[in-house]
Amino acid sequence: MILDVTAGYRIMWGKNRDDPNAIFIDQRRKVKPTIIAVWAYLPIRSGVIQGAVDDPPHMLYESKGKPMAFNFVERYGKLNPATWKKDLAANFEEVMRTLEPGAQILYKWNDNHISIRRLLACLPCYPDRAAVMVGSRGVRRPGSTEPRSRTWYMIFIKKATA
Repeated sequence: MILDVTAGYRIMWGKNRDDPNAIFIDQRRKVKPTIIAVWAYLPIRSGVIQGAVDDPPHMLYESKGKPMAFNFVERYGKLNPATWKKDLAANFEEVMRTLEPGAQILYKWNDNHISIRRLLACLPCYPDRAAVMVGSRGVRRPGSTEPRSRTWYMIFIKKATA
């Protein structure tokens, strides 16, 4: 089974949004997850999941720039500015707990509000592989001089324990 711990509207799944081999987790009933749960406390036994997808919220504030065709915060959620490091670390460790040895997490991150360096500093390990989609348009604060955001795709592999 594949675990999607931040399923939301299952955007990453394309046309396969009802994959029978996936367990979709979200805390919002309206997105119709397989399991309603908070992503830092997963009601799944340790070491039983074959792979996971993790696309946690990456925004710290609601952008006030050009209006989007949809509400980013409603669709993807928003991190708590005071606890985001602890929350993301708890999410990552909880997903890793559910994986069987050798299983992989595909972790998606947009560095619009929090840089990739700051994200990785709060996780317990570095990715085994990483790729970046450079030049995504990204949302920035009005008048910001920061570069356009990038979306990162990272693979973390659960190591076998001795």
